[in-house]
Amino acid sequence: MSRYSPSEPALLRAGPERTTSRTSNSYAFIHYLRVIAALAVVVTHVSVRYLGNAAPQSSGWWLSTCCDALSRFAAPLFVIISGALLLNPDKNESLGDFYRKRASRVVVPTLVWSAIYLVITGLTDGTRGFEMKHLLWKACTGKPYYHLWFMFVIAGLYVFTPFMRTITRHVTSRQLWLLTILTCVAASVEMLLHTRLESGETTFVRLFVPFVGVYLLGRALTQSPVRVSPAKLVGVVLLTDIVLLVLISGATVAMGKRPAFLTHNLFPLVYAKAAVLFLLCSGVSFPSHCRVSKVCGALAVHSFGIYLMHPAVLLLVPNRVFLGNAWVGIPLITIFAFAVSFLLSTGLKSIPYARELV
Repeated sequence: MSRYSPSEPALLRAGPERTTSRTSNSYAFIHYLRVIAALAVVVTHVSVRYLGNAAPQSSGWWLSTCCDALSRFAAPLFVIISGALLLNPDKNESLGDFYRKRASRVVVPTLVWSAIYLVITGLTDGTRGFEMKHLLWKACTGKPYYHLWFMFVIAGLYVFTPFMRTITRHVTSRQLWLLTILTCVAASVEMLLHTRLESGETTFVRLFVPFVGVYLLGRALTQSPVRVSPAKLVGVVLLTDIVLLVLISGATVAMGKRPAFLTHNLFPLVYAKAAVLFLLCSGVSFPSHCRVSKVCGALAVHSFGIYLMHPAVLLLVPNRVFLGNAWVGIPLITIFAFAVSFLLSTGLKSIPYARELV
């Protein structure tokens, strides 16, 4: 399987890094997780497009709602992966070396893709177009396009990673778990209050803060993993899905609309599912010469590019398509967007300088 430079964004595509608790070979499961998460992101955004066009509580609306809810684990899973890899207390890097390695792999792609998607917004927004105040507002809130907020989360987590790594080096496993639980709970409570009070937008500067707990969760799961049988982990995944869907269904019927917080990245059931998937996949091992390993390794190399480019690919799909049958459209469009994004990423990686963007 292919290896990755430690300078690449761990959140989306960092390769195995040596830890005291696992050998580098045992980090092959990260490939599987990144492919799963990248595919889930595409499912989310395809489902949301259908959701916006479907008649409320029609069969297509319910299918879109279910696909959207069940795929929301992707963002927390990327954060957990990053925490597992980058918060390794045994890594000895100076601040300068750490920031130098990550800056070119995060700052440049964020700036370039933000500019590209702001142009796309100007071209596709029939109301505001290239209204500078609106575009500047989108940039300042860390949302040049609906998926790029995550790049600002990456950047923020990277800024504080060396300091959080020091913390993980000097705390016990029990203290690390306590810190992780407290920060996760605080983030969930803040999210619920923020949604309930309908407070204003935040800026890109603090987008990463609520994800610190989930970031630490990645390290906690790696440093002192929970020992549970695969069968039980599968059961927990199914249980979280069932409970989430029951909550969404009940709230939708009672309120007449779906509460947004139930599918938020920081809703406990959403990131709990991501954590359980991390544990489940960490116990999966295929020989390096196995076809599954080779395919996942090849796809994982392009998970960053797929993440960045799939919204642009979805723009190629006429809006009338999203008025059609969601049962057929969601899987077909997901496959189309994933495949085309993969091919585009492959092409960009073959071009000098452009490969730095994916």
